Amino acid sequence: MEDGHEGHGTGAGGGRGNVKKMNCQEVLDQLSDFLEEDVAAELRTEIETHLNGCRHCHLEVDTLRTTIQLYRIDDPVGVPIHLSERIRVALHAAYLERGCGD
Repeated sequence: MEDGHEGHGTGAGGGRGNVKKMNCQEVLDQLSDFLEEDVAAELRTEIETHLNGCRHCHLEVDTLRTTIQLYRIDDPVGVPIHLSERIRVALHAAYLERGCGD
């Protein structure tokens, strides 16, 4: 299609060779597994082929990848126990010094 929204509204029937031509809904249905790299190699190839020809789905994947990356940035970072204890003691001392503690 001219708008780059390939496969939208078409069936999932076979195309040339052994690679099945997926439509947009089929790609979106597999998107979570695709992004988690939890799909078979053949399905990954089918999805990537669709994404290469469909701007709409390509944009959906890019947007979702970016969103996932942004949420992962907020993951708590573990602090080693010995450092955590030192920070706790230093903060407690600072609070006491300012009259804010126990």
